[in-house]
Amino acid sequence: MFKITKSRGEFVREAETDANGAITLDGLPAGSYIVTEIKAPDGYILQDTPKTFEIKDSGSMELVFTNKKAYGLQIRKVVKGTNQPLDGCAFTVEKANGEMVGTYTTDSSGLVTVSGLEDGVYIVTELSCPEGYRLDPTPQNVIVTSGELATVTFENEKLAGVRIKKVDAVTGEGVYGVRFLIKDGHNNLIGEYSTDQDGYIELDNLLTDGKSEIKIKVEEVAAAEGYVLDDTVRTLRVRRGETTELVVENTPILGQIQVVKKSSQDNPVTNQSKGSLLEGAVFEITNADIGRVVDTMTSDSRGIAASNPIPLGRYYVQEVQVPRFYQLNNEKVEAKPKVEGDVVQIEMYNDPANIQTTIEKTGNYTVDAGSNMRYDFTNIANNSNVTLDNFFWHDRIPTDAVRAATLTTGTYNARVWYKITFKTNMNDYRTLADNLLLTNAYSFKIDSGSLKLAAGEYVTDIRFEFGTVPAGFKMTEKATLLVYVPDYMANGYNIINRADCGGSYQGEWDNAVSAWVTKIYRAPTYTKPTLPQTGF
Repeated sequence: MFKITKSRGEFVREAETDANGAITLDGLPAGSYIVTEIKAPDGYILQDTPKTFEIKDSGSMELVFTNKKAYGLQIRKVVKGTNQPLDGCAFTVEKANGEMVGTYTTDSSGLVTVSGLEDGVYIVTELSCPEGYRLDPTPQNVIVTSGELATVTFENEKLAGVRIKKVDAVTGEGVYGVRFLIKDGHNNLIGEYSTDQDGYIELDNLLTDGKSEIKIKVEEVAAAEGYVLDDTVRTLRVRRGETTELVVENTPILGQIQVVKKSSQDNPVTNQSKGSLLEGAVFEITNADIGRVVDTMTSDSRGIAASNPIPLGRYYVQEVQVPRFYQLNNEKVEAKPKVEGDVVQIEMYNDPANIQTTIEKTGNYTVDAGSNMRYDFTNIANNSNVTLDNFFWHDRIPTDAVRAATLTTGTYNARVWYKITFKTNMNDYRTLADNLLLTNAYSFKIDSGSLKLAAGEYVTDIRFEFGTVPAGFKMTEKATLLVYVPDYMANGYNIINRADCGGSYQGEWDNAVSAWVTKIYRAPTYTKPTLPQTGF
């Protein structure tokens, strides 16, 4: 594939060689051109040096590009003794001068193929191998030659390993922090080890001096807190190329955690009084040492959440789901059953959700027929102590007396994207503007002409849609609506405008309404009186 440009860089076209390796460019105007190869054929190296040619008023020009064939390198990874392919092994390939070519990982066939290499010596080094195998750290040199596929093989020895897992005899979950002594068959100490957070001890490289197998002794010397020590000494046979597994159960010493859930204040939504017992609070109990969730419990109609029997130890209790119309209590409480049958009881409180929205609308007290008037919208806010969903504010334009002209959005104290929709006397809501940022102020013409509405069609409603807003969300700069009062309106007519604002929490809605009344004034028409003639 080639790119053709004019001498000053102006793009002309791209072209690809045909089956004969040729490209014919017809109809080029006279001038100077540059040809650059941008993609080489498969198995060949890109020739990235551009060539320049010039077209006269008549005649033709021939250019020849030569591609060198790419040479390949294949890395093969197998298990020592079985020749079984081994995937997931990482290698680096570099030139003899130290220039890095890349890092590659064997596939399911145990192979890595590196193409596009030039003649020369390359150094292949194993970086990592799967767990349970011994890394081969010795780099290998390989010579890549034109037209050939150079191969290099690495072998990994499978380690002689031991995997000990300590589990809870009741739940089957791994137990953290259990200490074991490992000795050889002659009672010589190999080492002392502790189970990890999943209950495992994993050892490899136990065979030395060319031995094909050994015996080891495994003895538990310290149980985890809340468990009975198992002092049985177990003997295992460890063979080269194999991993010997041992599962040891520990009998737990059990206790329990209970939470009594109460309302901290009177709840105006549910009419529950202060101190009421709350149903439906969900708690997680987490092992404080390893961070694993060991149980989940839910408060019942008595407000009590009781755990299953759990091993003695240190735990954190935290609420993860709140009763309806209450705020989540984020407090993390430590609980520690200390003796068998111990029940640790905790009192926890939820604050009621206080759902409140506000909006204020003001305007002229009086307005002349045939003139403009401005409404101001202020104090649009989520005064709740919880996040509200579906938050909006809306204005019903009093189209019996005015026509909408210009809308300004105001600004707010949160960086939330929102949209504005409008409704007309002929159509339901449609989008006026979308992807608006609440911290920016915008202005929109919403008269019939600017919106290209149909004859006789006009805006009746404006709606701001914010989605989810946090507690304390509020307006920082007022919004305005400019309207026109037709000159045919009667003197003394009351223009009544209503705006509302609202949001929902767990399906419960709160709405605020603000109304403003403006009286139309028409100056009386003066008629000059007719005076009687005096006859003089």
